[in-house]
Amino acid sequence: MEPSNLNRQQYFIEDIGSYKIDAIKNHLNKINPFINVREFNKKITNKNMNLFKNVDIIIEAFDDPKSKAEISNYVLTNMKDKFLIASCGMAGYYDSNMIHTKKIRENFYICGDLVSEAKIGDGLMAPRVAICANHMANLVIKILVEKY
Repeated sequence: MEPSNLNRQQYFIEDIGSYKIDAIKNHLNKINPFINVREFNKKITNKNMNLFKNVDIIIEAFDDPKSKAEISNYVLTNMKDKFLIASCGMAGYYDSNMIHTKKIRENFYICGDLVSEAKIGDGLMAPRVAICANHMANLVIKILVEKY
C-alpha cells in the first residue's frame, strides 16, 4: 500500500508498506471478527483466472487500464456464467450525479461516469471513488437478493 492510496481508499497511515489485501483483511476482521475472509495475494493474469471459478460475482477495481481490460475480456469470454461489475470514469471532482451503473449486457455492468479518466491534474478523488464503489456494492446486493 502506498501513500497515494490514502486519499481514496479505506486505509490508514499504519497500513503504508503492507499489502492492500492484508490491510483490508485486518480492517474487515476488526469490523466483524465473525466473518471468514479468504485472501489471495497474487497478481491477476490470464494464467490464474481460475481463482474466480468458485465465485458468482467478480468486481474489477484496478487502476491500471491494461489490467482492467485483461480481466474483463477474460471473464466475458471464458466465464460467461459469472457476473462482472467493472468501473470506468471516477477521476476528478465533477458532479457526483454523473456516476451511475449501466448494464452493458447480460451479467456485465459498468459503474462510473464512463468518461473521466485519471491523469495529471485530474486524479482519483475519494468522493467519486467511494460513490462508484457504493454503486458496485449495491449492485452486488441486488444481484444476490434476486438470485437467492
